[in-house]
Amino acid sequence: MNTKTHKRYYVLTTLSAMVLLLMGGMSQVATAADPQPYEGIASLCAIDPTTVDTVTKGNGVVIDTQAVQLYRVETDSDLVMGWEVLTSKFKTTKSGKVYYMGTATLTPDGYGGKDTLKDNFNLLQDGSLPAGTWEGTGDLKGVTVDYQLVPYLPAGGDPAVLEQMCAEAHPYCETGVCVPTAGEWGWSMSGVVYDDRDE
Repeated sequence: MNTKTHKRYYVLTTLSAMVLLLMGGMSQVATAADPQPYEGIASLCAIDPTTVDTVTKGNGVVIDTQAVQLYRVETDSDLVMGWEVLTSKFKTTKSGKVYYMGTATLTPDGYGGKDTLKDNFNLLQDGSLPAGTWEGTGDLKGVTVDYQLVPYLPAGGDPAVLEQMCAEAHPYCETGVCVPTAGEWGWSMSGVVYDDRDE
């Protein structure tokens, strides 16, 4: 076996071993991390308009901080069922590009404190529908939730459903300023839950 052939054989053997190792590892994890599709609705229950602000920086960048948005999320997954706080802003660059950025924090029912699902997003506004990924923190570390959003009311959704979802006050409203918006806006949502927490 010449040197080139030997090297090629070594590389192929090593790659084959890595593939087998990965396949073995995946099969062991699959039980804990089987993807769980879900679907449901997010209803905008209230906003806090006191956070609205516009700042123009010296480089021509304009930052528009939006009202805090407070959602009730209800889906057919226990891990995607709870209260969400959305803080966001738009950044318009000197060239005219617009970025939507912020943090979406969902606290599933039965959890609290640092046990949340959080998405720190930074999206170029190009007309695409919102999508993202929540990552678990605290006791939810190891949980990953992908989501895709579609406007609920324009697709024929019932405002009464959104209002009913907001029957209870959002926890944020216990200490923050809240202007009710129940029934005015919501999202149909779907995605996949990956729960890879240690047993």
